[in-house]
Amino acid sequence: MTFRRKRLASLGLFIALVFGLIACEGFTTAAPTTAAPTTAAPTTAAPTTAAPTTLAPTTGAPTTLAPTTLAPTTLAPTTLAPTTLAPTTLAPTTLAPTTLAPTTLAPTTAAPTTEAEKFVVSFDSGDGSAVLPIEDVLSGAKVTAPTPPTFDEHVFMGWYKEASLDTLWDFDVDVVTESITLYAKWAIKTYSVTFDMDGADALSPITDLLKGALVVEPDAPVKTNATFLGWYKELAYETEWDFLVDTIEENTTIYAKWDIPGTPIATAAEFYDMTISGSERAFYLTADINFADFTWVQTGNGQSFKGHFEGFDHVLSNITITGEGSGVYGGLFQRATGASIQNLKIVNASIDVNGRAGILIGRVENDAVVVNNITIESSSVKGTAGEGVGILVGNASHGVTADNIVIISSSAFNTAKNVSLFVGRADHVAHFTDVYIYDS
Repeated sequence: MTFRRKRLASLGLFIALVFGLIACEGFTTAAPTTAAPTTAAPTTAAPTTAAPTTLAPTTGAPTTLAPTTLAPTTLAPTTLAPTTLAPTTLAPTTLAPTTLAPTTLAPTTAAPTTEAEKFVVSFDSGDGSAVLPIEDVLSGAKVTAPTPPTFDEHVFMGWYKEASLDTLWDFDVDVVTESITLYAKWAIKTYSVTFDMDGADALSPITDLLKGALVVEPDAPVKTNATFLGWYKELAYETEWDFLVDTIEENTTIYAKWDIPGTPIATAAEFYDMTISGSERAFYLTADINFADFTWVQTGNGQSFKGHFEGFDHVLSNITITGEGSGVYGGLFQRATGASIQNLKIVNASIDVNGRAGILIGRVENDAVVVNNITIESSSVKGTAGEGVGILVGNASHGVTADNIVIISSSAFNTAKNVSLFVGRADHVAHFTDVYIYDS
């Protein structure tokens, strides 16, 4: 056992030496380089001592390993031949001098700038108020019309191109091409006189009167059922116009004053009272009457109007009449006997009763009635009696003479027979002239 251990120890030492020599083979010495000689430092491998290996005892017969001796290997040093770089010399480059031909700039002369030509427009107003000129007007430009001048008791008629006032300057069209003067044209101021006839035939106005002129007195007008009392300066008839003294200072209206027999009617209540009065007197309207807020209910056959009614072309509007009970005579005038009704316009009236009905008169009886210059527009009448329903008159039991009657956009309706746009039923001779019915 002792001998085996010694031999094993010797074997381990031998192996260690072999590995040490192998390690030394990596030692290399680099040859110097002439450009910058570099000598590689020798590398010495550290000796490696292998740890002894103890083999577990084997029961079998012992194996004796013969010692192996490895010959040492010596690596010859490698020397790198120095590399010498040949110097490179660049041949000098000589640039040939370049001579630039001198450039002579031709002198530049700027074209002269011409300022746009400007003109002046002057205004010659003659004896009127002065008007300032308009300056700095470009050629071909239009100018705005200045505020018109004034000249006492004259009317400005426009600006003209010549002092002779032949050609009117049109500010919307004409343009300025030179300095010019425009001339004012004047006309002597004149006045007119109109006449308020208050229902009589119209008179033509008097025109072209100079301030301070007298007015020629017209012939006295005529008006049915009225007496002419003269011409007055105010509608209130306070100051009478004196044609020998009074002169025109402005546009003027002169008013005709009348003495009208009868009772003036100006309100819905007054009109209603007249229709139920059965009166034989004369009545006349002094103004238009709107019945929109007036409640009007008719019963029975009412009273028969026997008088004269003059409307003077005033308007009765927004009338609503309803009936209470049956056998009602419906209309502004429920009945009329020997009456005359004229110069009246009725607009937006509605008559609706259980009986005979007409917008103006329900029934004409006992004596002929004259109706002149009546217009009924946008109105309607409804009834239920065979005695008749008509826009103007429901039932004409006696004669009716009607002239210049105009009916526009109106209607009549009857649940029974006898309905008409004019007279629902005529039991007597009726004379009609100049009756016009449109869209009804």
